[in-house]
Amino acid sequence: MTFKALKGLAPGDLSEFLTPYRLLFPDVEQKPTERAFAVAAPSLWNGLPATIRNTESLSVFKCKVKTFLFNN
Repeated sequence: MTFKALKGLAPGDLSEFLTPYRLLFPDVEQKPTERAFAVAAPSLWNGLPATIRNTESLSVFKCKVKTFLFNN
């Protein structure tokens, strides 16, 4: 979902919660339901290697993430 949000493929306004490249964490004063995606997405995204984060194709991204997760 983070990949789609960064590439403009996500539903709704999810991309507004993210800052491209190195994702930043939001202000923690928000309600948990308002910050769930905004907190989880940067945490997971920043844990991926740059070679995966910089992938342009969704299908290639999915393949690389799957390989990365299986190797870890």
